[in-house]
Amino acid sequence: MIQNDALDHEDQADLIGIRDAAMQHQLDGRCRFDGRQSRRIMAGIKARIEPSSHPEYLEAMILTRLIGGAPPRRVKRPLQDLYFVQCARGQVEEFDRFKAHLIDVHAKGKLSGDLVFQGSLADWDHADLWERTRRTIEHVKSLVGEVWLNSGTLLGSIRDGGFIGHDNDIDLAVMMQGETPQEVAGAWIEACHTLRASGLKFHVPARNKRVMKVIDDGMQIDLFPAWMQGDQVFVYPHTAGQLRRDDLLPFGKCAASGLPIPRNPQAFLELNYGPKWRVPDPSFTFDWPTSEQHFEAFKAALYADVDAFEPREKAHV
Repeated sequence: MIQNDALDHEDQADLIGIRDAAMQHQLDGRCRFDGRQSRRIMAGIKARIEPSSHPEYLEAMILTRLIGGAPPRRVKRPLQDLYFVQCARGQVEEFDRFKAHLIDVHAKGKLSGDLVFQGSLADWDHADLWERTRRTIEHVKSLVGEVWLNSGTLLGSIRDGGFIGHDNDIDLAVMMQGETPQEVAGAWIEACHTLRASGLKFHVPARNKRVMKVIDDGMQIDLFPAWMQGDQVFVYPHTAGQLRRDDLLPFGKCAASGLPIPRNPQAFLELNYGPKWRVPDPSFTFDWPTSEQHFEAFKAALYADVDAFEPREKAHV
């Protein structure tokens, strides 16, 4: 377990050295780059830090993978992490410089496959985003249950008065019927089939079937399951019975859009982002191990049937 996520000067110098050597090698193949040694150094550093929160590590890792022959799709996620952490640090220009280098290398035919760079909500018209969100809420509510702003979208609406500029998707919570993890899992699976039959375009990631990723003309809207267990509120992945019904209901309204938010949004945000949620923190990482423990029974019920989320006409062939 990582106790101290700080990047010391020696590690930082090593990562910058790997990055610079890799960039020089990509621009001039006569410049030597020792990929095996670089991976060994990065493995040691990775054991001491949270990699996704350090631009130096992400840049070195992305370049080392590409030089090693990995297709650009293999660096899509770390590029996304790099974009987020540098936006949060106010270092967008640094990301743009790194992006320009990769575009230059790609243009010279030194990468096989297309590069995909992370977009952000700052690139969209926010009135259009709220309208897309409103349409999705109304659509899902009419077929499944109550829907409200969740996670990063809730955080932006309360803390920033709108969307978080460097975020890249919209988060919504959807109320499921049922009180046990098994009942809720069944309801989530049924909601998936109902929404698919209605024409809503989305996919359920194989690695995390507890989220539906709706695609609306290039914009991603994530749907997360929520339910009531007696008077306790559960919202995957951050709230597991710590809050009560009157923290959620009756819904309030987002000041920027008028869309539904929890009655006590601050309580949900503190569970999700910690007591200092009001202050942007580029080093923040969500406590996934604890979340996995809290929602273990729900996950087990979802994964009990490997074909449960497949289109029914396909699953029964």
